[in-house]
Amino acid sequence: MSTGKRSGYSRLAANLRFAVLVSLSAFHSSPLGYKSSESCGLWKTRDLHLGESSMKTRIAIMLLAVAALASAPAMRAQDHGELGVFGEMFRASASSLNLYGVGGRVGLNVHPNVALEAEGSYDFSQSNTQSITDINHNTTVFRSDLRATHFQFGPKFQLGTNSPVRAFLFAKGGFVRFGVTPGPVTFGAFPTGLENTDLNGTFYPGGGIEFFLGPIGIRADAGDEIYFDRGAQNNLKITVGPTIRF
Repeated sequence: MSTGKRSGYSRLAANLRFAVLVSLSAFHSSPLGYKSSESCGLWKTRDLHLGESSMKTRIAIMLLAVAALASAPAMRAQDHGELGVFGEMFRASASSLNLYGVGGRVGLNVHPNVALEAEGSYDFSQSNTQSITDINHNTTVFRSDLRATHFQFGPKFQLGTNSPVRAFLFAKGGFVRFGVTPGPVTFGAFPTGLENTDLNGTFYPGGGIEFFLGPIGIRADAGDEIYFDRGAQNNLKITVGPTIRF
């Protein structure tokens, strides 16, 4: 045999040995060390299933991301107004009583920084003990249950638009109606069941802050609900409650 042929056979044998070594190393490097063709087939099948599952997971994540990106502008666009409920504390300075109640409000945006709001609330009764001394120096002590209803309407000036944290100022006008009643208020009797009512006009300036996560948020207000009865009567009012952008 010639030298050229022997050199060709040598190179062929070296290539075959290299291919065998690479195949064996691939089998040995598999996690379970399979060597047989049957085992290799099972491992390939398993890899196929794992690859298929991984691909499905990636597709699901991509679809969720696309949905989130598509819904983000719609969520940002939902800022036509607000609807909310709240609990309140009203300091009736004339009687030195803290009245606690519940209420609701709705606002419509007429400008990105200006909304028109209407709100109403009802304060539950608080007992008030008073004493009266007549001209003969006889003192009479009596107890009354004071309640109040409120209604306010006016502009809200928003310092920010679609941000998750937004401060605001407001200036509203309306009325407050005080009343004394001997029994519990029911839906059939409220608010006409209040006796000895006293209706007064109000001016309500104040401000607050609201925090949003998407369309749902929480809002806190504080202001001076001034009612006019033989002069201006200043009364601290604080409200806190959930609100929804729509």
